[in-house]
Amino acid sequence: MTAVVHTLPRPNRTDVGLAAFSRWHVGSPERQSATLEAIARAWRSRPWPTPDLRSYNLYASNDGRTLMHYSQWADERALRDFQRDQRDERLEEIFAAVPEAERLGLGLYTRYRGGAPESANDPARHAGCIVTVEVEFVDSDAERQRAWVDAVYTALDSDPKPHPGGI
Repeated sequence: MTAVVHTLPRPNRTDVGLAAFSRWHVGSPERQSATLEAIARAWRSRPWPTPDLRSYNLYASNDGRTLMHYSQWADERALRDFQRDQRDERLEEIFAAVPEAERLGLGLYTRYRGGAPESANDPARHAGCIVTVEVEFVDSDAERQRAWVDAVYTALDSDPKPHPGGI
């Protein structure tokens, strides 16, 4: 049985230098369940790889077709060391159990802002789902990317009546 933990990771941890998101296509609810089980076995059968891996979370899509891995690392070196020395044996075990699972890509991110918008700081509000947004820029101009994030925070903080259920 896959463990379900209802604690979300803290994106504003000060000991995290890199966040990694990896999406997998698994195709169906049955294969999603089998993939979750295989991942749980692969991780539970080995010790935690390094203290530099601060957290590891796995999210299942509502439609049963995808998974998203979210890991928090001390820095990029720690992730690269894990990829070089320990990742492959886990992947081999997972793909032996569910060979039809397909890795779609890995995104690496560093934190720009320190926390959630002010509208999210209401202790009575709790996240019930996670929505990811991908924005592609013409170039990787860091200034333009930060300006976009600032605009999102400004919009969220200035909304006099946030959408019900949104944080």
